[in-house]
Amino acid sequence: MLKKAFGIDAHKDVMVVTKLGEDIKETRRFGVDADGLRRCIEWLREDSCLDGVMESTGIYWVPIYASLKDAGFNISVANAYQVRMVPGRKSDQKDSEWLAYLMRAELIKPSYIPDREYQELRTLTRLRARLTQTQTAFKNRAHKILQLCNIRLASKLTDLFGSSGMKILDALVNGVSIDEAIEKCDRRVKKQRDEIKASIIGTLSRTDIFELKICLDNIKLLEEQIKQVDEKIASKVDKDLVDKLCKIPGIAPTSAATIIAEVGEPKRFESEKKVSGWSGLAPSHHQSAGVDKRGRITKQGSVWLRRTLSQCAKAASTSKSSLAQFYSRVMGRRGKSIATIALARRILTIAWRTMITGQEYIEEQFMKKARYKMIRAKEDDYTIDHMAGILSQASAAIH
Repeated sequence: MLKKAFGIDAHKDVMVVTKLGEDIKETRRFGVDADGLRRCIEWLREDSCLDGVMESTGIYWVPIYASLKDAGFNISVANAYQVRMVPGRKSDQKDSEWLAYLMRAELIKPSYIPDREYQELRTLTRLRARLTQTQTAFKNRAHKILQLCNIRLASKLTDLFGSSGMKILDALVNGVSIDEAIEKCDRRVKKQRDEIKASIIGTLSRTDIFELKICLDNIKLLEEQIKQVDEKIASKVDKDLVDKLCKIPGIAPTSAATIIAEVGEPKRFESEKKVSGWSGLAPSHHQSAGVDKRGRITKQGSVWLRRTLSQCAKAASTSKSSLAQFYSRVMGRRGKSIATIALARRILTIAWRTMITGQEYIEEQFMKKARYKMIRAKEDDYTIDHMAGILSQASAAIH
């Protein structure tokens, strides 16, 4: 065991710190402001207590961790789920004592804290996801308003909030003639002029117009903000790695950036099973008395990563690739939900291999087809050359 260790139970405005050693056991409360952190650091240094641990609860641990790390302490962050397995802890003091005891006994498995580069990339990708969710909420609200007013533009336009759709919606809100708005749209929409006008048989009240205008303004504003975030992400991510990840069916540049940000340093995982288990996409495994039981996925990893990989799996399931064939096989036996998770796990392992080796993903079926075409081309060339030789010999014999 370590000679001395400390445990921190962090909260929004206060932290409870316990020093624990062979001949010491003391607990104090400190504020989380600059003065509180300074007094905590001085108090810990009095007994040369440099090894400590704290739970990764919320975001309150981040400034405390950064301050202690900069001050030279060996501070670890523990998964709250893993250190709460022993019952009977009912106070902040007992929490900090329990953490200090686990740290002394070296029973803490430190959580991965990414470098500042990965932290900034995570912040941007998660911000983009939040902005997209908010934009989708406003789009759904606009759909609801139009449906309630019996305006069924969504059934006539491929994308209601595309370039042409927004022009027609702006015309409805601003009282502009629909014919004038359609004249500004593309050729495909102009061909459907009569059908689009027939779909606008309802009327919008003043309240509906006011609400729809707010929705459209927020959709446009969020679209501009998402573009700004995309530019910022593109400046911080490795473009070559993103291009290689995009070779995998179902992965787009935004998804590739999210995978890079959430996985962090890929070499910290020893194998594909490790990265699958860390992501929470691996099925739970319980063994007792020689009986193995497998259950649902653990969901212990990053929810942002699982959500992105699920979206990639749904996109890959409709592609013409071996991944889509894998999805069809699993779906026939286990259903869509399990097939989606299985495909998401496979996409993650392929992406991890790409990040480790730097090699592009090559579709096996595509390679077989390409190899077959090369063989056929060689055979055709041989046949043509052979026939040309026979014709030349026949011509020489005739002459």
